Amino acid sequence: MILATAGFVLLVIGVGITVWQWTHPVASGWFAYAPLSDTVFNPTVNPRWPLVLGYCLTALGALGLGAGCGISAVARSGRG
Repeated sequence: MILATAGFVLLVIGVGITVWQWTHPVASGWFAYAPLSDTVFNPTVNPRWPLVLGYCLTALGALGLGAGCGISAVARSGRG
């Protein structure tokens, strides 16, 4: 039960961080376009660490929630 609760909390926090990062623009410095070319600058060298953290927390939360629900389902079935 504790594992499922912790997994759910991590899942909610991870999804919240991910949604927050996707809905708020990132300031990429002095200008965000390549001068005289009309193309958008895409900073692929530096990943957005809060977004990566949100993905990791979401994955850990989903794994914890699944493991916790599976363990409690097996424990309730009264095997043996």
